[in-house]
Amino acid sequence: MNIQRVSSIVLSLIIFLSFTHCNLPSPAAPSWDVALTIPLINKKYAISDFLDSTTELTVDENGTVGFRYIADLDTFTAADKLKLTALSQSASQSVGTFPIPSPGEQQVAVTLLDIYPDAAALDGTTVPVAAFSFDVPGIAVPAFEAFEWIEIQSGYIDLTLVNNLPIPLGQPMSIALHDAIVDTVIASATFSRQLATGEQETVRLVLDGKRVSSSLALRVAGSSPGSSTPVLIRTTDSFLVKVLISDLDLNAAAAQIERQTITRSDSLAISDSLFIEEARISRGGVFIGISGQIPVRTQLKLRLPDFVSPQGRALSDSLILERRASGTMNLDLSGYTFRPGTGADGSQQVRLDWELQTLQDPQAITELRSTDNLGITFQLNELFFSEIRGRLQQQRVDITPQSFALKVPAELDSIQFISAELEVVLKNGINFPAATDIVIRGRNGRGQEVSVPVRSQILAARSDGTPVETRILLNGDNSAIVDLLNILPEQLDVFGSVTFGDASTSGSIRATDQVSGSVTFSAPVSFQLPEQDYDSPITEIRPSADAQKQIEQALQNGRLHATINSHLPLGATLSLLFARSRSDVFSAPGVTIGPVTVASGQVDPATGQVQGAVLSTISISMDKNELDFFAQDTVYGGLRVRFPGTGGRTVTALSTDYIDVQAYIGATTRVGQDSTVQK
Repeated sequence: MNIQRVSSIVLSLIIFLSFTHCNLPSPAAPSWDVALTIPLINKKYAISDFLDSTTELTVDENGTVGFRYIADLDTFTAADKLKLTALSQSASQSVGTFPIPSPGEQQVAVTLLDIYPDAAALDGTTVPVAAFSFDVPGIAVPAFEAFEWIEIQSGYIDLTLVNNLPIPLGQPMSIALHDAIVDTVIASATFSRQLATGEQETVRLVLDGKRVSSSLALRVAGSSPGSSTPVLIRTTDSFLVKVLISDLDLNAAAAQIERQTITRSDSLAISDSLFIEEARISRGGVFIGISGQIPVRTQLKLRLPDFVSPQGRALSDSLILERRASGTMNLDLSGYTFRPGTGADGSQQVRLDWELQTLQDPQAITELRSTDNLGITFQLNELFFSEIRGRLQQQRVDITPQSFALKVPAELDSIQFISAELEVVLKNGINFPAATDIVIRGRNGRGQEVSVPVRSQILAARSDGTPVETRILLNGDNSAIVDLLNILPEQLDVFGSVTFGDASTSGSIRATDQVSGSVTFSAPVSFQLPEQDYDSPITEIRPSADAQKQIEQALQNGRLHATINSHLPLGATLSLLFARSRSDVFSAPGVTIGPVTVASGQVDPATGQVQGAVLSTISISMDKNELDFFAQDTVYGGLRVRFPGTGGRTVTALSTDYIDVQAYIGATTRVGQDSTVQK
């Protein structure tokens, strides 16, 4: 046998036996420890982060955090308010009684033969005349050319008896005036005195209410004592009866009528709280409607003395109306100045002077009645003014109701404000003093509401319309503003009115004048806080691929290490919450670490403000399940702060307040034969 081959077999057997039958120590693989750190949060949560979520939280010049809300009120413009409401009045003007000149005198000669029939035989002789009596009817009076008939409101007729006979007349003697057409007595006169030859006597009779036509007749009755001495008898000798109609004022007539002029003044009372001294009209006008029932051509002249043109002339116009015709007039008042008149009772009035003139031919026979009339409608359309000067008797103007949505941070839903202010700034561009009666009402979604009345005097604008600012400040001492803010309103309603004027101050107002304003709520966040939670902004965590591998393969447990530096005015408990989606961090977290207690900053008991930060250190163990949660590409984390409340103590938030959180997972893994984890 080959010795070399035998040696190889023996060596192989020895090696085999060494591994299968010998009890010798096994050789050890190399190993070593590796420290593993997984960062979670390294963030400073400042009050400024909190402020970013709402415009209603602000910081003043001292760094104090406050609640502040500003809303502009709708601007009130006087443009459409400077107006006078339409006025209207109707009137009817009849012709009324009218005069005519005296139609003149007519005379009738009654001969001796008419009253003494025996004179026919004695004509031309000189003889004594015995006494006799007479009654002569139907003596026609020559017609008056000036009228056909007249109905007399008032007037007179003079009957004059002139004795041209050689014998006396009377006593007594009567003369009756008859209307020959209807044979009625119009008037009669008695002459009780005996009239000698050459004497005359006049009797005046009243014709009031009489109708007189131009066809008149006389009835003469009386006696004569005759003559005891012889007298020359002539049948043509006569006595005269003179008829004179005068001083006529008629109800109706068909006569020669002079042109009649009728004047009249009317006024429309202004019922307005503004006593206008002078106003400039930007637009508006007057409508005048005329309905004519006058049987002759007429001219209507109108004058409105309260409306003055830029040239200083009162508004006037005229219109010709044909017989029984109607018409209209439209007068534009734009650019005119309005200076209303004042009535006896002190009220303001719009005056209308008008004149009606008939235009008939005075020489022609015209028929006219006192009841003939002209109807007139005077309508002052709505007037708009560019400027008014006068006295305002407390004119109330309702402001347009406004509603404002108020964004209340969810983080404030438990805060009770200790103090607050409401500042209402009104800029009055109207030159009248005013007073507010405004209500600011706050309402929240829980059905709570609080109203704060704002009642104050407002300064008048300067005479040139320059606005003057009035600031109204309400606080917890003089209003319920703190109560309003403490319901944390979601809506603010502003409504009410502003009353201008005081009935004695004279001022001016222009169409361009305005009243604007704003409402400002402010409250320092000095508060007493009940227990409540505050959720921080969410942080995104991205573990490295090596860290994820080590967590899955080697880590069994570890510890969360955190340092918290608090500069908050009150203590809190903190919880770290982690989830696989941003939306689940606070609603359904996969891992919750804590809560742990954190002390407040160093608070000055006098001011409630933080003077210095306080550091807290935290170390919390984590099991395998908690560690494995972080073995993914993205983890979302957040900080839930639970404030236990201030226990009745008032604290103040500053913009410099913060809470600084640093947190990481710490672990040691052994790499080698058997990987173990050192805590």
